Amino acid sequence: MTTLAPEPVATEAAPDEGLSHVVCCIDDIALCGTVVADLDWMDDDEDPTCVVCRELEEQPCRICGH
Repeated sequence: MTTLAPEPVATEAAPDEGLSHVVCCIDDIALCGTVVADLDWMDDDEDPTCVVCRELEEQPCRICGH
């Protein structure tokens, strides 16, 4: 059985740091390693503000390869 890898998606800004992050195959951990379990998802027309997530979003996920 074949499944599709998830698309990276962005979360709303974390209240303590004011940054929005990107997640891929693990919904609770951003690409940069920040725990984002309780954050809401951003709209598609918004860009993440975490520079590490933005950089890693352009590269294959270290876990799923997407």
